[in-house]
Amino acid sequence: MDLKAQRQIEAYEDELITAHDLKKAKERLEKDRQHLLEQLKEMEKSEQENGGIIVQQKVKRLIDDVLSLDRMKSKNAIRQLIHHVDISNASDVVITWHAD
Repeated sequence: MDLKAQRQIEAYEDELITAHDLKKAKERLEKDRQHLLEQLKEMEKSEQENGGIIVQQKVKRLIDDVLSLDRMKSKNAIRQLIHHVDISNASDVVITWHAD
């Protein structure tokens, strides 16, 4: 996108297109950029929703191991579920789950 914009500016500077053409091209590029950003957001949302389903399936599969009295079995199951834990301000906890 940036390369297209740069080429349009160069065409204007070389007097190959008019200021009106440059303005229309910029508007078209901005519209395309917004459309792509919206699509990216939709994809990220879809991936998060699908990731949540995968995590739920994993938890159902591993619940017996997590609740096991065997500490090693329990720890290994938890390691398979949790990717990362962030703790800030000694009370804010954010858990990142494995979704693969």
